[in-house]
Amino acid sequence: MEEPDTRDDLNNQDVVVPSQEPKKRKTRKKKPKTKTDNKEKSPKQQGFEEEVSDKPLAEQNEPKENTSAVKKKKNRKRKNEKTAAERHVAAGSETDGTVKSQSIEVFDYKELEKELGGPEELANIPAIHFSPEKKLKNVVISKSRSATVSEEPKVKSRYKGKPTATPGKGRYSAVPPPQSLTVERKGKSKRSENQEKPVEKEEIEQTKKQTTEKQSKKSTKRDTEDEFKISAPSVRLPSKKDKKHTASEKGVFNNTPLVFVKASDQTSKAENKPTVLDESTKLKVLSNGITKSKSTDMNKNSKKEQRTIEYCHPSDIIYSHSRARFDRYLDPKVCQKKMDEKDSKVYTGVLRINKRSHNDAYVTTDKLEADIFILGLYNRNRALEGDIVFVELIELEAVWDKKKESMARKRKEQNKDEVEVDDEKLKPKYAGKVIAISESRKERMFSGTISISKQAVYATNTSNGGTVEEEDSEAANGNRDVEIEDTETDLTEQDSQSNDSAENKKNKKKGIHKVWFKPIDKRAPLIGIPVKQAPLDIFENEKKYAKLIVVVKVQKWAINSVNPTGAFVRELGHIGNIATETEAVLSDNNISESPFSNKALKGLPPTPWSIKQLEIDKRRDLRETRIFTIDPATAKDLDDAVHVTKLAENEFEVGVHIADVSHFVKQHTALDHEAFDRGTSTYLCDRVIPMLPSLLCEELCSLNPGVDRLAFSVIWKMDREGNVKDTWFGKTVIRSCTKLAYDDAQSVIEGQGLPKNVTIKDHKVSEVEQDIIYLLEMSKSMRKRRFANGALSINSIKLSFKLNELGEPCEISVYEQKDSNRLIEEFMLRANMSVAEKINEHYPNEALLRQHSPPHEKSLDEFIKIAENLGYKFDGSTAGSLQESFNAIESEDAKEVLRLLAVKPMQRAKYFCAGSCEEQKFRHYALNVPFYTHFTSPIRRFPDIIVHRQLEAALSGKKTCGYQKDSVQKAANHCNERKEGAKNSQDSNIQLYLYHYLYNLEKELGRHVICTAIVTQVLKDSFDILVPEYGIEKRIYMDSIPITKHVYDGNKNNQSVYWKENVDSSWEWDQKRRNDKSGVEIIDKHIYLKGAVDIPKELLVENALDKENRMQRFNTFSKLNVRIQVNVERSPPLVNVYPINPFM
Repeated sequence: MEEPDTRDDLNNQDVVVPSQEPKKRKTRKKKPKTKTDNKEKSPKQQGFEEEVSDKPLAEQNEPKENTSAVKKKKNRKRKNEKTAAERHVAAGSETDGTVKSQSIEVFDYKELEKELGGPEELANIPAIHFSPEKKLKNVVISKSRSATVSEEPKVKSRYKGKPTATPGKGRYSAVPPPQSLTVERKGKSKRSENQEKPVEKEEIEQTKKQTTEKQSKKSTKRDTEDEFKISAPSVRLPSKKDKKHTASEKGVFNNTPLVFVKASDQTSKAENKPTVLDESTKLKVLSNGITKSKSTDMNKNSKKEQRTIEYCHPSDIIYSHSRARFDRYLDPKVCQKKMDEKDSKVYTGVLRINKRSHNDAYVTTDKLEADIFILGLYNRNRALEGDIVFVELIELEAVWDKKKESMARKRKEQNKDEVEVDDEKLKPKYAGKVIAISESRKERMFSGTISISKQAVYATNTSNGGTVEEEDSEAANGNRDVEIEDTETDLTEQDSQSNDSAENKKNKKKGIHKVWFKPIDKRAPLIGIPVKQAPLDIFENEKKYAKLIVVVKVQKWAINSVNPTGAFVRELGHIGNIATETEAVLSDNNISESPFSNKALKGLPPTPWSIKQLEIDKRRDLRETRIFTIDPATAKDLDDAVHVTKLAENEFEVGVHIADVSHFVKQHTALDHEAFDRGTSTYLCDRVIPMLPSLLCEELCSLNPGVDRLAFSVIWKMDREGNVKDTWFGKTVIRSCTKLAYDDAQSVIEGQGLPKNVTIKDHKVSEVEQDIIYLLEMSKSMRKRRFANGALSINSIKLSFKLNELGEPCEISVYEQKDSNRLIEEFMLRANMSVAEKINEHYPNEALLRQHSPPHEKSLDEFIKIAENLGYKFDGSTAGSLQESFNAIESEDAKEVLRLLAVKPMQRAKYFCAGSCEEQKFRHYALNVPFYTHFTSPIRRFPDIIVHRQLEAALSGKKTCGYQKDSVQKAANHCNERKEGAKNSQDSNIQLYLYHYLYNLEKELGRHVICTAIVTQVLKDSFDILVPEYGIEKRIYMDSIPITKHVYDGNKNNQSVYWKENVDSSWEWDQKRRNDKSGVEIIDKHIYLKGAVDIPKELLVENALDKENRMQRFNTFSKLNVRIQVNVERSPPLVNVYPINPFM
């Protein structure tokens, strides 16, 4: 007998069919099948009608001898079934029929192939369909006209809900298709090698068992490979089905995602392809801090393998199949180890983003003499302004080539002539990329406006007097083609599931899954807000939110998203309101105005409070000494006082007395923690946000006149020139006799005496006046000596405002530093220097000091070159030589402009721990002293409190100061961040009040606000100006004013502009030019003169104005009239400055 062509099913099970001799057929009376019967059967019985018989199917279907009518009926039924099956095969119809009986007519393989037109793959024959697996039966076929039913284990399809083409499970018969028609889902086809012998039932069961074990191994191996596939630098979490499977079979919690990462120190494009970890890699699955072991049962004797996972930042987890757009973050601990290696290319520092060109960022580090340049969004790697990052140096030339291409493309898009740029002048010294974030900025909250679409957000850039903020896509994306698109890949699975409200479902039908937040701070990126975390009425009141300032917190910036994801926090108010704009400024700088907690307030002493005699006995009693304060007239927190006593003809006792805040704020208390968190007081135009509760800063610690107060004093013995002969440190009890304002002391200095409204207790007015004169004479000598030793003084313009009853600015003045200010400044500086020397001597590894780094070398060189072009020689080798160069300038206007330009290269001073860097970096550049700290303002600065504690420990002879080196450095970093935020808030608040003052002034006057400005710098297509009256600095671009042409003379560094006739410059004209270029005449000529190029005759006119040609020439330091226009309907308010057309 010819052997059958057997095949394997989806289980890769070897099925063999014995050769059988025909036997006498016996019939068995079968119970008719019904749907009810099928439903009542057990799962094991439901796929089979009866027990498998050893007899051939032909004998089973043999009718009884006394039932000829039944036999004829069955023959007709069998014939009809055969005819119907052939009809369906030929026509290719689709039905859901199932095998109703085991005694069925079957096709011969050759006949079936012939009907189908020859061997074909099943996938190519649409007429052949197979029913779902749960309805199928596994049949073993012999090539006779009968079939034998064999029970086999059921197999679940990997593809849920899809019919599976399984051999032997056809819709129209129980015949498996021939080999050429078989579609194998997986695995290789295995033929039976033992088809000669009949197979006993026990052997079949054993074969099934072995096959099940093989399948289990294959399934385990496949799951292992799938789970350990990674995509460097990112990682994809398992799907929900995988999570459930893992949780049930491997003991992992359902809500804990498994993360499998292959860590690498460097990433490349090739690493973006999925990678399978080899067997030698030992990984350990970490989930929510719980270490778990993973074992695989490849065989019974195999050992359990523990696999260890390396670091994965939460933002590097991908919840979908989208591609990674950034490099994966490295472990900060690994970065720290790399920093400690010799010739390391890894550095750490604070990230600063350029306000004018937010594709450019810089990282300042103490270990390099210049900043590290970070080009574009990709190299910045999701870091935000103020983050402490780890940076790895990369090839400078490649980065700089991209930057030059970006600049050239930008000029081309702006329709500007090609100008030869001095690359070496602008080229940075180092370039790098962010590889990890050591510490994120606190809270990561921003203020701004919300829009439903991205297009609406970008449209606001040019509305309300704004300018187009151009995104340099190639520079931002680095080596990758990152598209700015609205993707949903940064939403987690939980986010997409939990949004079940009717309104949100309606919005999802519209295709809106997130809204967009545009921060006021241009250094912050556009933030996507999932709909469920946006304001509830954003879709009903879109126009309302266009004029409403809100606060949004950045939650994460996923590795596969161009924009970070945020959540709505609160509303602040409407654009244009001073209070709202102030709140926005504070929010952007993480300044909290919330009240102190109850725990912190419980640490305050009960009131009324008085100094106990036991405390007085521990201190030096100076209550009878003539001590007084000199502060701003509006000051409430008086934290410093002075005294001077003449001991001999050329000997004086001079004391500086500082409020003893550390007596009230004990270390490691709730009040201490809250004060540390605030870091500093923030001074605004209308109020102060204090670092300490008002009970301390305005009463118990404030050195108010006429009351006993605790102080920490530094007392010197000096000669008339202010030279220190001896120094004493200690805690004291004082009683101030009067509170003087700077103007009061200045009145004495100018010979007019103290004003009559000044009250002095227990001492004579003349004695206080004489003390002021003594202190003035010593301070002048001290100041002269300090500058002779190489100190530098560069002060920017400061404004002060007078507010009306509504809190709006009604008067403005420029803050002028007088002799009374300098008097107090000198003695405060001397006290800080003395304390710094003392604590550094006792605690050289833990002392909290303050250092000022030298200016940026490249920026300083640019400033010196500008000064030389103007005819002024500058020596920038030291702070002292720079100060001498300023002193040599006679013109006050020139000196004022150059001082303003000299501020830009300067770095800000910072706190640091003495043990964290080398001693040569301790030096304070501007003061030109080796040691400096802050001791004199503990009411408003937390570093001063730490210094007080260290000084007290040193005076007590303690071996330790109560702080470890690491904790001091962390405190220094935190205080630097807090001071930076407070300084930015104060500057922004002053600008806010200034712009509202100018806006109200124009409304009140009913005419334009016109002021005198000074040109500070001339460039090829623009020039910078300063309005000294208000301290406004602006850059005027040539295409923003109505001129016919402009000529730049590179030899003389001046700009000649040719005005249009009877057209004045204004914001309205500038907007018309931007919005309707066809209606405005474009500048028709640009001339750039260099070296040996002849100067046109029309430029040889000596006067700055040429009325005949309507020409005006701008040189550095030349003066001009400008018009100031302010728009308060945008946030922050925008001020525009335009030169007045002198030929109107």
